[in-house]
Amino acid sequence: MKILITSGIFPPDIGGPASYVPKIAKELSNKGHKVNVICLSDQKYDDSKFNFNVIRIDREIFFPLRVFKTIFKIYSSAKKADLIFANTLTFESSIGALLSRKPIVHKIVGDYAWERARNKNWFNGTIDEYQTSKKNFKLKFLDFYFKYFLRFSKVIITPSNYLKNIVLGWDKSLDVKTIYNAIEFPSKYVKENNDSFSKLITVSRLVSWKRIDEIILAIKDLEGYTLDIIGEGPEEHFLKDLVKKHHLENRITFLGHLDKENVFEKMSQSDVFILNSSYEGLPHVIVEAMSAKLPVICADVGGCSEIVIHKETGFLTNEFNSINDGLKYLKDSTYREQIVENAQSFVETKFGFFKMVDSSIETLKISI
Repeated sequence: MKILITSGIFPPDIGGPASYVPKIAKELSNKGHKVNVICLSDQKYDDSKFNFNVIRIDREIFFPLRVFKTIFKIYSSAKKADLIFANTLTFESSIGALLSRKPIVHKIVGDYAWERARNKNWFNGTIDEYQTSKKNFKLKFLDFYFKYFLRFSKVIITPSNYLKNIVLGWDKSLDVKTIYNAIEFPSKYVKENNDSFSKLITVSRLVSWKRIDEIILAIKDLEGYTLDIIGEGPEEHFLKDLVKKHHLENRITFLGHLDKENVFEKMSQSDVFILNSSYEGLPHVIVEAMSAKLPVICADVGGCSEIVIHKETGFLTNEFNSINDGLKYLKDSTYREQIVENAQSFVETKFGFFKMVDSSIETLKISI
């Protein structure tokens, strides 16, 4: 196949699509398919290490001009492809597919309209509340921009059954298939068993729905723990001010953006991974943490419970269980070791990399 993959984020960005797209593109190329990637980018990057072609479009271009330029690039590249595999850039990819008369498969990893509305403070509720809320003109426009053209897709791939149900709520006629994300975690970064239990880590964009402020406040109330925060985002100044307010500078470190290798290395040096979002489709980073033999404390939202089975493969927090409860539970080495062992087995069975690749190739082939 000749496949054009589109993505709004790509290395050195962090986030689910930035992890997924290079891996699937590399493996598709390894299997003899010709792959081109079109992505947005705000910095130069050495793409020579990839075995596929990467076309970067400046993210900082004036938005209407950027949309036009992205559509044109997708259209002109799609004319030489068999299909488009869109990972975000939903509107631009859909228009490019219609103009080039090529089939398109979308991978949907969230409600992008809701995310944009949250970022712009146009809506303050959860993703589930957004689905049934009464929409003003701005929110209706976002829904149109991100969702209307999905009706022209051959298949929509989601990484969790939770997200599959969200997408079907937009249009029940859509053909939606769940293919779980997977990873290849470098064995040299797998954590060795030890008795330490004090170094916590979280990896995410610094946005309000990741609720990193709650992790910070949990650390405040428990002596002896340190926290590494990896990621960048609009909440960074607020979170740093919160750390200073509670005099936690010697216990909480902001590491900013790190490339994947350094993220894996930091995981291998940590004792517990925490994800405290108010929304997740199916968090790729949780699978990475489990592969690193890190016990996981995770908020029971979205598709998280499809990975984290409470007190079996991790610890789920909700109205009954807090981050502090999770830390107290996992401090018992017997429980901790059993959870790590269960999580490793679960990830290997359900989130195998080549299983994901084969399912994706099969879906793309039947869409041409």
